Amino acid sequence: MLINVFKAKSNEKSLVKKKKFFIFNKSQVILKFFLGYTINIYKGNLYRKLLINKYLVGFKYGCFSHTRKPNTYVLKKKSTNSFKR
Repeated sequence: MLINVFKAKSNEKSLVKKKKFFIFNKSQVILKFFLGYTINIYKGNLYRKLLINKYLVGFKYGCFSHTRKPNTYVLKKKSTNSFKR
Protein backbone atom coordinates (compact mmCIF):
# COMPACT_ATOMS: atom_id res chain seq x y z
CA MET A 1 0.00 0.00 0.00
CA LEU A 2 2.75 2.48 0.89
CA ILE A 3 4.57 1.79 -2.37
CA ASN A 4 1.52 2.77 -4.41
CA VAL A 5 1.20 6.06 -2.49
CA PHE A 6 4.82 6.98 -3.22
CA LYS A 7 4.42 6.11 -6.90
CA ALA A 8 1.32 8.29 -7.13
CA LYS A 9 3.16 11.25 -5.61
CA SER A 10 6.08 10.90 -8.02
CA ASN A 11 3.69 10.69 -10.99
CA GLU A 12 1.84 13.82 -9.84
CA LYS A 13 5.06 15.84 -9.92
CA SER A 14 5.73 14.88 -13.51
CA LEU A 15 2.19 15.82 -14.59
CA VAL A 16 2.24 19.30 -13.08
CA LYS A 17 2.86 21.98 -15.70
CA LYS A 18 5.39 24.61 -14.76
CA LYS A 19 4.15 28.18 -14.92
CA LYS A 20 5.87 30.90 -16.90
CA PHE A 21 7.17 33.65 -14.67
CA PHE A 22 7.70 37.19 -15.93
CA ILE A 23 9.97 39.39 -13.82
CA PHE A 24 9.81 43.18 -14.17
CA ASN A 25 11.70 44.16 -11.00
CA LYS A 26 15.37 43.23 -11.46
CA SER A 27 16.26 44.01 -7.84
CA GLN A 28 14.47 40.89 -6.55
CA VAL A 29 16.55 38.03 -5.17
CA ILE A 30 16.36 34.58 -6.80
CA LEU A 31 14.84 32.09 -4.34
CA LYS A 32 15.20 28.30 -4.06
CA PHE A 33 11.55 27.99 -5.07
CA PHE A 34 12.47 28.82 -8.70
CA LEU A 35 15.06 26.03 -9.17
CA GLY A 36 14.56 24.38 -12.56
CA TYR A 37 12.20 27.08 -13.85
CA THR A 38 12.78 29.21 -16.90
CA ILE A 39 12.07 32.83 -16.03
CA ASN A 40 11.56 35.73 -18.44
CA ILE A 41 13.25 38.95 -17.29
CA TYR A 42 12.07 42.24 -18.81
CA LYS A 43 14.92 44.29 -20.32
CA GLY A 44 12.96 47.38 -21.37
CA ASN A 45 11.83 46.32 -24.83
CA LEU A 46 12.01 42.51 -24.76
CA TYR A 47 12.35 39.56 -22.42
CA ARG A 48 15.45 37.49 -21.73
CA LYS A 49 15.02 33.83 -20.77
CA LEU A 50 16.96 32.60 -17.76
CA LEU A 51 17.13 29.00 -16.55
CA ILE A 52 17.52 28.97 -12.77
CA ASN A 53 20.02 26.50 -11.30
CA LYS A 54 21.52 26.14 -7.82
CA TYR A 55 24.40 28.52 -8.57
CA LEU A 56 22.07 31.46 -9.31
CA VAL A 57 20.18 31.28 -6.00
CA GLY A 58 20.88 34.33 -3.83
CA PHE A 59 21.79 36.64 -6.72
CA LYS A 60 19.52 39.34 -8.09
CA TYR A 61 17.79 39.04 -11.47
CA GLY A 62 19.46 42.22 -12.71
CA CYS A 63 22.88 40.52 -12.67
CA PHE A 64 21.79 38.31 -15.56
CA SER A 65 19.87 40.74 -17.79
CA HIS A 66 22.19 43.28 -19.33
CA THR A 67 20.38 46.23 -20.89
CA ARG A 68 23.24 48.01 -22.63
CA LYS A 69 24.55 47.10 -26.05
CA PRO A 70 28.18 45.95 -25.88
CA ASN A 71 30.72 48.19 -27.59
CA THR A 72 32.61 46.71 -30.52
CA TYR A 73 35.65 48.38 -31.99
CA VAL A 74 36.73 47.60 -35.54
CA LEU A 75 40.43 47.85 -36.26
CA LYS A 76 41.35 49.68 -39.44
CA LYS A 77 43.70 47.92 -41.82
CA LYS A 78 47.00 49.65 -42.47
CA SER A 79 47.47 50.66 -46.05
CA THR A 80 50.23 48.81 -47.90
CA ASN A 81 51.00 51.80 -50.15
CA SER A 82 52.56 53.90 -47.41
CA PHE A 83 55.38 56.27 -48.36
CA LYS A 84 58.82 54.90 -47.44
CA ARG A 85 62.01 56.98 -47.14
